[in-house]
Amino acid sequence: MTLKRNNFVIAGLGSSGTKFLAHTMNRSQQWQVVHMGVVQSFDFDGTTPVAAQPLLDERPQFFGDVNGMLLFHLLELRVGRKAVIIRNPRDTLLSWYCDAKGRLAPSFFSIYAGGYFALDECIEAGIPCIRFERMVSDPDYLQRILRYFGIVDVDITEETLARKVNTKRNELCESYEAIDAMTRTRFERASGAFARNYYGGEPIHVDDFLDAAPDVEAVTFEPDRRPTQTRSTTLHGGEARKAETAVNLPIAPLADRLGLAVEGDPDAPWRLAQVQATEERLELVLVDRRNDRHLISIEKRTDGAPHFLRTAHLHISHRGTDCPEPLRAAIQRIAARLREDRLEDLISRQ
Repeated sequence: MTLKRNNFVIAGLGSSGTKFLAHTMNRSQQWQVVHMGVVQSFDFDGTTPVAAQPLLDERPQFFGDVNGMLLFHLLELRVGRKAVIIRNPRDTLLSWYCDAKGRLAPSFFSIYAGGYFALDECIEAGIPCIRFERMVSDPDYLQRILRYFGIVDVDITEETLARKVNTKRNELCESYEAIDAMTRTRFERASGAFARNYYGGEPIHVDDFLDAAPDVEAVTFEPDRRPTQTRSTTLHGGEARKAETAVNLPIAPLADRLGLAVEGDPDAPWRLAQVQATEERLELVLVDRRNDRHLISIEKRTDGAPHFLRTAHLHISHRGTDCPEPLRAAIQRIAARLREDRLEDLISRQ
């Protein structure tokens, strides 16, 4: 199986800017980047990567998940690129302490002890490290991070950094020193070694992204498990599509709009063989010169849903586990033609 470097996972402990980074990356018109999209809970018994890897494998290209729950299994996951986010533990505790109104659950300390161990292990293994403090204050640094992951159509400005996402701070506690001594002692036991390594004295701001450049170079791997059947790459919220009544539409008008040939032109690189429509989507059957058939979905754009490509109003994807390069290029050309179109406009033209 071929793995393209245009999918990724970024992991970090809670309150380290994961939602902010996901929202910023998701402004891309080419990429779909979600927060906590593949799994929303973690475990220590090994079942999370078993469940997460097939979900990552079936996602379409240009997909990223910024997901703290995958931190404990990041080294084992097979994705194109990875990174971790770190934040000064003192600020992390202050954020959570305010959010919990001074009543942190006992499990908080043991979870974060394991989390700091996992972060250190990932960094020592060479996984790039995103510094929260620079990510939310240095536009050039954040721009380089996006470029490293291949996101080149989002411009980072001072205004970008001014938008706070999911902030937990409130007026309960104004500083780390104002947190009660017992809580600080317990958290320092959990985070002390990590804090000394990465925030001892002056914070160490090593930049792992100075030479970042967009990269979709292919690498190969043999997965331990393969899907037993082809599944849709446009699942919403992890649930299969609901049954809908679909009707066949005339082929020629839409083929002309999309720049495709029809069945009577066997020499064309791509022919439109069938069009089905529901209120929510168009499903197209494309046929190549070898008469291989490929199912393409054109849906109303829904933020947070995995996708292959998207336009201003549409979400376009390939229904299958592998999308060859010529087909990917054809879908990109279709997306360019539909840059401003809405689904109801396409259906009404038939």
